[in-house]
Amino acid sequence: MKTSKKLTNRELAESYVFPNVLTGTEKEKADKEFLALRMQMLSKRTDDQKLYADVLQLKYKLEDYLNTQAYSHKLTFGYFLMEYLRILNKKQKDFAKEIDLHETRLNRILKDVEEPNKQLVYRLEYHSAKLIPALTWWKLIEKAVEFALLNDKETQKKEYAKVKNKLAFNF
Repeated sequence: MKTSKKLTNRELAESYVFPNVLTGTEKEKADKEFLALRMQMLSKRTDDQKLYADVLQLKYKLEDYLNTQAYSHKLTFGYFLMEYLRILNKKQKDFAKEIDLHETRLNRILKDVEEPNKQLVYRLEYHSAKLIPALTWWKLIEKAVEFALLNDKETQKKEYAKVKNKLAFNF
C-alpha cells in the first residue's frame, strides 16, 4: 500500500525503532540481567569456540591496524605471530614443528630479525583454518617495508650515490 503522506525523519525512525521507555532503575536492572545472561553464555563455550573467538579477535585487531595510516614499531609481524602463539598456548618449538619451520628461524621471525616469506604466510593461513588469510599476513609485511622505504633516508642516500648517468629531462 502506497501512502501519499510525506513522513518526517523522526516519524520514519519511530516506525522502525522501538523507543526506550525504561526508567533509570529499570534500565540498570535490564543491564544486569543482560550481563548475567552474557556471562552464562560465555561460561558454556567449548574450548574450540573460545579458540575460534580468540583467533577471530586477533584477525580483527590485525585488520584494524592494517586499515590505519599509522605505522607502529610495536605492531610488527613478529608481535602478531607471537600473539597467535599465545592464543594457541603453544611453545615456539612445538609450533615450529607444526608448520615445518626450523625453530631458530621461527625465533628470528618472532623477534623481527628475519623477514618472513610467502611460504610461511601460506602455512599460517592453513594453520589458522584460513581464519587469517595469507594476504592479511603479507600486508603486515608490506606495511613495514613501505614505512622503511619512506623513512630510511640514510640507505636511500647511499644507494642514490651508486647510480651513474641517471635520466635527465629538459623540458
